[in-house]
Amino acid sequence: DGGNPVGWFPGGSACFSHSVSPDLSVGFGLAGTFGLALEYDSDWVGRYYVQEATLMGVSLLPSIAYRINEQLSLGASINAMYSKMEQKVAINNPLSPEDGQLKVDDSDWGWGVNLGLLYQIDPATRLGLVYNSQVVLSFQSDAKFSNLEPLLQGLLGARGLLNAKIDLGMRVPQGLMGSVYHQLDDRWALLGSVGWQDWSEFGRVDVGISDTDNPKSVTADLDYKDTWHAAVGAQYRVSEPWLLHFGVAYDSKFQSGDVSPALPANSAWRFGVGA
Repeated sequence: DGGNPVGWFPGGSACFSHSVSPDLSVGFGLAGTFGLALEYDSDWVGRYYVQEATLMGVSLLPSIAYRINEQLSLGASINAMYSKMEQKVAINNPLSPEDGQLKVDDSDWGWGVNLGLLYQIDPATRLGLVYNSQVVLSFQSDAKFSNLEPLLQGLLGARGLLNAKIDLGMRVPQGLMGSVYHQLDDRWALLGSVGWQDWSEFGRVDVGISDTDNPKSVTADLDYKDTWHAAVGAQYRVSEPWLLHFGVAYDSKFQSGDVSPALPANSAWRFGVGA
């Protein structure tokens, strides 16, 4: 009975492209790469596991593309990812009816590359292949305790944990996507894609706790599974300059068995329309 922890979460992107020559283009993109924000009710039964959590990433993408010949074009971009992490968890005060709280938060930059290939079979049909590399993020935060009862505060202080630093290292999954576009006639075009993402690596989280006497580190394996993606869509040309888009996609689940309340997501259907 923790309420609806996810709610609405905005996302968006913007991009710019400039043709240097008929065969060479440069560009820049700004994209919300991933994101999740959680907020459970303050008195829910799992508050000692998670109360609030935010994990989001925004990518800056300077890019270049070159047409080798009439059929083949290649592209590449640097992925400069800025990420933000914040987590809050309740602390059980054994001798007090009110909970304490632990908060950790930090931001970090990670780096990766995106590589693309476009092959035009004929004027109506083209194939695409995109590879996104893994991005490693390393968060470090002081353990920020609040509202602790004196006895518990004294015990944590004696262990050196009140001034501890918490390190969290995680990996944004690498992925591979193949796609096809086919123009049926002057108005209709069909599209499709299949893809893979390395979510098993995202599930391997490096955790370090550095107190005054006894630093410890461990890699927690959450046993996530790699995911698969499939999508189909269509475009319809109403008239110049209006073009309608619509499609449906499916992503397989990355958590097997019970779904963690710290990441209440799994398989997903996506439906999209645009103009």
